[in-house]
Parts: sequence; C-alpha cells; structure tokens
Amino acid sequence: MRYALVFLLSLILILAACDNPTADTPPVDEATPADVAAPTAETNTVDTPADGTPEISAEGTEDPLVAANIALPLPGTIQAPATEEALAPEGRFDSMIFEQTGGPNNTTLTIEVYGDGRVVRNGVESTVSETQLMELENMLRELNFFGLQGQFTVPGAGEDIYRYRITVEQDGGSRMINAQDGYTPPELLELFAAVSALGA
Repeated sequence: MRYALVFLLSLILILAACDNPTADTPPVDEATPADVAAPTAETNTVDTPADGTPEISAEGTEDPLVAANIALPLPGTIQAPATEEALAPEGRFDSMIFEQTGGPNNTTLTIEVYGDGRVVRNGVESTVSETQLMELENMLRELNFFGLQGQFTVPGAGEDIYRYRITVEQDGGSRMINAQDGYTPPELLELFAAVSALGA
C-alpha cells in the first residue's frame, strides 16, 4: 500500500510538471526559419570590399556612373578622357567665343576670335597676328579641348566671382566649357588669359 502511494505521488508530480512548463523554457515562435522569405534577386545588397567602402548594387536602381565604375574628378581638376576619340581636330579653329562675367564690379567681357585673324572685343573689331592664332591652336591641342573632362563650376558660389564660358567651333564640331573662379585649373586659366588679352 505504501508503494502504491509513492507511485501515485510520483505520477502526479510528473503530470504536474508536464502541464506547467518552467520559466526557463523559452516560448516557441510559430514562424520557423523555413517560413521566412529568402532575399530575392531584386533585394538591395551591400558588399563591403577590403578597403571598407560599401558598394550598393541593386538591379535597375544604381547610378550609371557607379555601374560603369567611373569616378568623377574633383572640382577644379582635369581628368584625361578614357579614349582618344575626342582629340582636337588638326588645323585652324573656325571660331572661339570667350565670355567673362561677374567679379567685384559685375562686368561683362566678350571676345570673338575667328580663324582668319579677326577679333571682336565687346563690339570693337581688330586683327591679330598669325603667331597669336597659332599659340591659341597649340593651347587647344595641348588641352585636348574637345575631349577635356572635369567639373569647373559648383552651385552656390558667391556673386562677386568671375564666371567664364568658352565655345570653340572647328571642322563642324562645337564644344563649350563653363568655369568659375576657384574651380578653374591652371591650364584653362592660361587659355582664358591668352584670349582675354586679344584686342586689348
């Protein structure tokens, strides 16, 4: 009889333990790893290369320059063209128009230079020598003007700085470059100075 009581008490304790889980047992989450959706091909992913710079890749959403692995040059610097397709044409340019605006006095200077030696400076016409024209040609060629790449302006610049625009036409092609003080590389400043001295 005593053994029957001990057995009955043990059975009651076992059943009680099964009905009331202890606090040490964590609750069971109904969602299993198999139920969690796996990332699809369209999900943005961030890969961190060895240098620690994250590269974001998402099909159809990344910047074309990033996709092409093209780094923009720093403002005020010239970047060599990736190919030699845009080399300056050989021979004399047809026309060159240089404009300088702004500055402390908010002035405007416009100089038009033509391949035949004519120069029109703020409406006043004169003529330059063949040597001066050849110097301009050499500058354009050394700059690779038609293939020149870079950022020479920035938004939000002050009103009292000089802004420049130069347009060159040659062999049916045309190229215009805008620049401003503080972001114009020395090579371009040298060209601007040579043109702005004509007809003075």
